[in-house]
Amino acid sequence: MLGELLANQGTLRPEAEEHFQAALTSAPDYGPAFAGLAYLAERQDQHDQARELYGRAAAVKDASFATLYRAAGHLLRSDRNAVDGLPWLHRCVELAPDFGPCWALLTYAYTHQDAPPESALEVGWKAHRMFPARTDVAFNLLLLAARRDDRNTVQLLVDGYFAGLSDSEERARAEKTLMQMDLQRAWELVNAKDYDGVVGILAELEPRAAATLRAAMTEPIRQLKEAMVSKRSVERYNRALTHVEAGETEQAITLLEENLAADSGEVTVTSRELLDHLRSRSTAASKSPRKSTAQPPLKKTATKAAGLPSLQKQLNQLLAGGRLDEARQLLEQSRNAPEHVNDRFWIDHRLDQIRKTIGHNRFVVRYNKAVDLVNAKQYPEAIALLEDLVRETTDESQAADARGLLERTRAKMRR
Repeated sequence: MLGELLANQGTLRPEAEEHFQAALTSAPDYGPAFAGLAYLAERQDQHDQARELYGRAAAVKDASFATLYRAAGHLLRSDRNAVDGLPWLHRCVELAPDFGPCWALLTYAYTHQDAPPESALEVGWKAHRMFPARTDVAFNLLLLAARRDDRNTVQLLVDGYFAGLSDSEERARAEKTLMQMDLQRAWELVNAKDYDGVVGILAELEPRAAATLRAAMTEPIRQLKEAMVSKRSVERYNRALTHVEAGETEQAITLLEENLAADSGEVTVTSRELLDHLRSRSTAASKSPRKSTAQPPLKKTATKAAGLPSLQKQLNQLLAGGRLDEARQLLEQSRNAPEHVNDRFWIDHRLDQIRKTIGHNRFVVRYNKAVDLVNAKQYPEAIALLEDLVRETTDESQAADARGLLERTRAKMRR
């Protein structure tokens, strides 16, 4: 078609549009004419018009593979998350299975899907075999493998294809993708309390980071290790409290000593305080003369013995019923009561735990509300709520979740 020749000149030729319009006058459903007009609109940055015309060209029953490829390409350039172009690309590879650019574009399109289909990796490998020298195609294959959580394929590409490249920047991008997968998996294991699994991942992750992307990965790895140490410390501390409540002082002391050796954060401070308290109590007990079984107990001791078990029973009943606010109020009232003067340390720690649980529950309720708002496409309301959560939440893990949802919501709103 003469219009095609004119449209592809270095300088725009107005008569090209005249030829396309003439073709449509003769054949109103002539797809190549719509595609030609779309291309002219694209060259003049009239992208809304180009998108409409490409859509009409691709909708023609006998649209050519070239038209389908060009239409999908424009759509993905204007909105890389668009899924409307996928059917066009599927038809393109059916019509021209040896047309490599369409396989490469389909691979790229799949990398921007939330859940790429199972066939996506097969598509990516086909494109990679057709264009073994194109690093962008290889990297899109790597991203697809990462999206499919196929770590073996990612490592195969990193240690094989990308390791052989002279371009250090491309190698670094591939390495970073692999390490980000490992970091994400390690965080999942931290949350699942599989600390041995985290140590195993770190054993491989840290040498890679040191050899390639030390500056880029040092901080995320440090945060991961700190989170793991902190969570283990909290668990030991809570187990120590359980031993204290059961009167198993030596077991509690052992766990607290492990905390002092492993952690240097806030948990260490509270562990040291409780450890000093237990040691001083043990020392005082060892120096006190043994009382005769016939000697009646002192009034203060009897009051304490009756007071703390009663408080524990009331607290357990409230916690079993999920009445956290009432449990908090009970402990706040009890900490200054005369009969609990010697139990204040235990009360303060239980009170701290309950306050943190209440804070966590409030976060979950508000976070889930934000998710509902996002699903309902009420993005401004969701963003306002998430910004409040990020600002108010002191737990770093929860804050990270809120920030992640906030970024995704802002991206959805911009589309």
